[in-house]
Amino acid sequence: DTSRVLGLAAAIALLNLLAALTLDLPLGLAEALGSNSALSPSNWLRLADLFMIAAFFGSILIARRYGADTATRAIVIGWVFTIIAVAAELAYLAPTLEPGDLPSARFALVFVLSWLVGGVVAVQMFDLARSTMWWRAPLYGGLWGLSVQSAVFVVGQFAGLVGPWPNWLMSDLILKAVAALAFVPIYGVLRRSVRPRPGYGGK
Repeated sequence: DTSRVLGLAAAIALLNLLAALTLDLPLGLAEALGSNSALSPSNWLRLADLFMIAAFFGSILIARRYGADTATRAIVIGWVFTIIAVAAELAYLAPTLEPGDLPSARFALVFVLSWLVGGVVAVQMFDLARSTMWWRAPLYGGLWGLSVQSAVFVVGQFAGLVGPWPNWLMSDLILKAVAALAFVPIYGVLRRSVRPRPGYGGK
């Protein structure tokens, strides 16, 4: 069980590291979703969010297969691996780094915290709904987890700063709800090959 958790954590950490490398890159595709530059999703969305959404939904599939406890441990350990790797890389690059090369500490902290908490909420909500209609567990897990992630990130990053961040929060919640809905048919296909181990419910 320990080796399994470590393996799953390593897979999550890989996606986390890809996100860490793209934290400062705005998600250019989001420009098409907002004609008003002040309200464009690219004001808060980063390319890193795509990798995090992949890790997020991957965690739900882990919960389906191995249960919420295993998925939670994999998420937490995955972030520990990520933080260690990023800290080692920063220590190596420190002599060459200049002001502005890295995202702010506040941004990085809130980003990690939001996806960590959101992921844990998602797998726990998934587990609570897994014995009902097959589509409810991924939908509830996705909606609850991404809503928590969105609230923690936008409020933690922008509260107290000048800008229409309450509107950004509402826009982000809508985008994350769309992502959660889009995951349901993907889950519907994958559930045939990612079956729960004996002792775990789910259809």
